[in-house]
Amino acid sequence: KRIHKGLARDRALQYFRFVKYRLILMIAAAIGSSLFLSSCNTFLGMGRDFQRLGQGFENSAYGKKW
Repeated sequence: KRIHKGLARDRALQYFRFVKYRLILMIAAAIGSSLFLSSCNTFLGMGRDFQRLGQGFENSAYGKKW
Protein backbone atom coordinates (compact mmCIF):
# COMPACT_ATOMS: atom_id res chain seq x y z
CA LYS A 1 0.00 0.00 0.00
CA ARG A 2 1.44 3.31 -1.04
CA ILE A 3 0.94 6.46 1.05
CA HIS A 4 0.35 9.70 -0.74
CA LYS A 5 3.21 12.12 0.04
CA GLY A 6 0.86 15.02 0.66
CA LEU A 7 -1.16 13.02 3.20
CA ALA A 8 1.97 11.87 5.03
CA ARG A 9 3.28 15.40 5.13
CA ASP A 10 -0.04 16.72 6.46
CA ARG A 11 -0.12 14.09 9.18
CA ALA A 12 3.48 14.86 10.13
CA LEU A 13 2.67 18.56 10.37
CA GLN A 14 -0.37 17.78 12.53
CA TYR A 15 1.81 15.65 14.81
CA PHE A 16 4.48 18.32 15.17
CA ARG A 17 1.83 20.98 15.89
CA PHE A 18 0.44 18.71 18.59
CA VAL A 19 3.91 18.20 20.08
CA LYS A 20 4.59 21.94 19.93
CA TYR A 21 1.35 22.81 21.74
CA ARG A 22 1.95 20.05 24.26
CA LEU A 23 5.43 21.40 24.95
CA ILE A 24 4.07 24.94 25.37
CA LEU A 25 1.39 23.60 27.74
CA MET A 26 3.98 21.71 29.79
CA ILE A 27 6.22 24.79 30.04
CA ALA A 28 3.25 26.94 31.08
CA ALA A 29 2.25 24.36 33.71
CA ALA A 30 5.80 24.29 35.09
CA ILE A 31 5.98 28.07 35.30
CA GLY A 32 2.52 28.28 36.86
CA SER A 33 3.26 25.65 39.47
CA SER A 34 6.58 27.27 40.38
CA LEU A 35 4.86 30.63 40.83
CA PHE A 36 2.10 29.00 42.89
CA LEU A 37 4.58 27.20 45.14
CA SER A 38 6.77 30.26 45.60
CA SER A 39 3.76 32.36 46.58
CA CYS A 40 3.07 30.18 49.64
CA ASN A 41 5.73 32.05 51.61
CA THR A 42 4.24 35.34 50.50
CA PHE A 43 0.76 34.40 51.69
CA LEU A 44 2.19 33.07 54.94
CA GLY A 45 3.96 36.37 55.56
CA MET A 46 0.86 38.34 54.62
CA GLY A 47 -1.21 36.25 57.05
CA ARG A 48 1.26 36.98 59.83
CA ASP A 49 1.13 40.70 59.04
CA PHE A 50 -2.67 40.70 59.28
CA GLN A 51 -2.46 38.77 62.54
CA ARG A 52 -0.08 41.38 63.98
CA LEU A 53 -2.36 44.15 62.74
CA GLY A 54 -5.32 42.51 64.51
CA GLN A 55 -3.32 42.18 67.70
CA GLY A 56 -2.40 45.85 67.47
CA PHE A 57 -6.07 46.85 67.10
CA GLU A 58 -6.98 44.64 70.04
CA ASN A 59 -4.23 46.13 72.18
CA SER A 60 -5.35 49.65 71.23
CA ALA A 61 -8.93 48.79 72.19
CA TYR A 62 -7.78 47.69 75.64
CA GLY A 63 -5.49 50.72 76.03
CA LYS A 64 -2.26 48.74 75.86
CA LYS A 65 0.89 49.76 74.03
CA TRP A 66 2.15 47.68 71.14
